[in-house]
Amino acid sequence: MNAVKNLVIWLLIIATTAMLIDSQRDKLSDRFLSTFLPYKGRIQNSGSIEFTKSYDGHFYIQAQVNDSNITFLLDTGATDIVLSQKDALHAGINLQNVQDFKIYETAKGQIKAGVVQIPQVKIGNFLINDVQASVNTHSMSHSLLGMSFLRYFHFTIRDNKLILYRD
Repeated sequence: MNAVKNLVIWLLIIATTAMLIDSQRDKLSDRFLSTFLPYKGRIQNSGSIEFTKSYDGHFYIQAQVNDSNITFLLDTGATDIVLSQKDALHAGINLQNVQDFKIYETAKGQIKAGVVQIPQVKIGNFLINDVQASVNTHSMSHSLLGMSFLRYFHFTIRDNKLILYRD
């Protein structure tokens, strides 16, 4: 009789735990993703998006550019959005049609980049239309998300977290 009572108690504990975990599944999934895939971001109840600083000390942000996922390095020292050639091609940007170019001063010297218009950039629930960007004519390891994009947002950086939000 005692064994049956203990079995029922353990089954109730397991069932209650399973229900609690199931009710928190979305939050747990978001926390897991933001820890192991910090560029994914985590949408908060307020509508803001929180990104966790990567192991290398940078913030990476995954955005949809023309419905293609591109991971950007957040660079508050960069004036504009600068796409690598690889990412531009992945997003369907035709580099053959680029006619306007900009010269940028970087830590490595001057670079030339083609100016392009991106129909839409989406980060989480935030959608920005008609975004100007540049495509670097030199190789680069990551596309950059610069201040020309961040002007659409308010942002705070605190405790290894970047929070993007809009009014």
